[in-house]
Parts: sequence; structure tokens; C-alpha cells
Amino acid sequence: MRRDAESIIKPLSDNDLASRLDAAVARRAALIGSGASNAVRLVHDVGDGLSGIVIEKFASTLIVQHHEGRAVASVEQLAPPVESLMTRVGAESAYLKRFVRDRSMGGYADDRHHMADPWMGTPAEEEFAINENGIHLLIRPFDGFSTGLFLEHRDNRARVQSLAAGKSVLNLFAYTCGFSVAAALGGAEEVTSVDLSPRYLDWGRRNFAVNNLNIEEHRFIRDDSLNFYERARRQERDYDLIVIDPPTFARIKKPKSVFVLADRIDAVLGGAVGRLRRDGKILFATNDRRLPHKVIEAAFHTASAKRRVLNIEWLAMPPDFQGDPDFARAVLVTIR
Repeated sequence: MRRDAESIIKPLSDNDLASRLDAAVARRAALIGSGASNAVRLVHDVGDGLSGIVIEKFASTLIVQHHEGRAVASVEQLAPPVESLMTRVGAESAYLKRFVRDRSMGGYADDRHHMADPWMGTPAEEEFAINENGIHLLIRPFDGFSTGLFLEHRDNRARVQSLAAGKSVLNLFAYTCGFSVAAALGGAEEVTSVDLSPRYLDWGRRNFAVNNLNIEEHRFIRDDSLNFYERARRQERDYDLIVIDPPTFARIKKPKSVFVLADRIDAVLGGAVGRLRRDGKILFATNDRRLPHKVIEAAFHTASAKRRVLNIEWLAMPPDFQGDPDFARAVLVTIR
């Protein structure tokens, strides 16, 4: 009988924990020192030999994730080196996000993820902007388990910005519209952001506003991204660039259903190809470990049907996300 992987996690000694945290931050010294962004992943889980621990810095605030059952240190053991880290990187607050193994009852250990009072330091603002390559994006440090921004897409947002000039851009599963802001700042003719959550779309509008972008020139659509394909078909809307960053798994309330990306990837990509203009590009990103490169490439060829795939470019992860090649992947595909 195969042993559960969680059962063989060995706790680190205090010295080893501090040493690995120091090494992780040292590996990011060039990125931190560049000043290009004040939002950086300081500790990348198994990529830094610190299974179950993720630390991100957003301006002067740290977000510390602790994943129960696979973490190499307890929360109590983690506290002293994090306090030291705050001083080292100039952080004024640290918020702890505790991810428990069993979420079936809806409860989370130490349920403080909606409280302004931090784990350490002084309270951060409820919402503040970080700078990413000249783009301002709003963060909410105690608005639940997510902050409103996925840092692994820093370079992908820059790529979208570089491609967007004069283009019609569609951002599906838009979340807080970071890709949309990048496209608009890159000179897109029109950006359409689609998401089921009105709250996240409102967050996206605030992201546009903080970058002094005219919201009236762009579209924010509350809809299921797969349903939107049919709406766009009826309206005869096509796009030069389509960004797709779907969740791996999601429960949809109305109508009640479950979205599993691995089961729907053909529909996700097929619908996008159907709305893509000649020689258009699709940027597809996922952190689903069940979808390796070869599966995604095959899905693109299937989705393209009678059209021709001109180029498949796999995009590199940012330097603060190295060390775990299966964590996420992103691909830019050009289709004739």
C-alpha cells in the first residue's frame, strides 16, 4: 500500500527553516533590487525546499500561506523567522492564511482571513495598489484567501501589454482584470473582460480607474466564460488576442454546476478559436498539474480544426516562481 505523501513530510529544525528562508530571499535579491515590481513571491513552496509554505510581499505587507498536512514547519515555528524576515524586507505587517486539509465543513483553522488585525505588525490598508512594471493593481490583504492578484502572471501581463496595441482583446475568467488593465495600457482598441463574479468585475473597474483608464471605452461582462462564446457569436464579435486563465476547479451557484478544467479544456479552447481572427493569438494559462504541455498542445490542435496552428510558444515563469516546473504553465498560440 502506497504511503500518503503528507505522512512522510519531515519537519525542519529551526536552523534549517531559517537557512532555507534566507536562501529563498537571497535568490530573489536581483528581482527585489530591480525596483520593477514591489510585489514578489519570497518563498515558493517546494520550489524553495519549503513544502506547504508560501510567502508573498505586496509593498510593505507580507501574505504568509501555511498549508496544513504538507508544511515542513508549524505556524508557531514559522513565526520567529517571519518576524525577522519582515525587518529584512521592510514589511510593516504580515497576514497569515491557514489552509486546512478538510474544508468539507466550510471551516478554516484560525479563521482570521477577513480581519484587519494582522498576524504580525500594524494593520495594512483594506485596499492598496502595488506597482508592477508601471501597472498599478489593487490588493486586498484580508479579503479572504486570495489577494486579487496572481504574481506568477507578472511577465505574462507584460507580454499582453506588448501585444495589445490597436487590438481587440478578450479576457475570459477575468477575475480582477489584471490582464485587461495590461492590454488597455498597451493601447488595445477595446478590452472585453468576462467573469461570473460582479464583485471581481467591480474590482477590475477599480483597477482600470487607478491606472487612469477610461472604463467607458471597454466592456465588463458578467457571464459564464463558456456561455460568452455563444453571445459573441450572435453579436459577430471576434478578437485579435484572447487571454484564458481559468480555474482548475470551481463550483458555480447559478445554475448550480461544477467546472473542472481538465474535463472542459476542449470546449474552453474550441470556443476561443471560434472567436479568434485570422493570425490571432491565444494566451492560455493554468496551474492544473493534470494538464502537461503535450495535453495542452494536443487540445489546441484539436480546437483549431480546419485552421492552422502557426506557432506555439511556451512562456517562462518569473524568477521568483522557479524550482517547481509543474506549478503552472502558460502558452501563447498563434492560429491562422
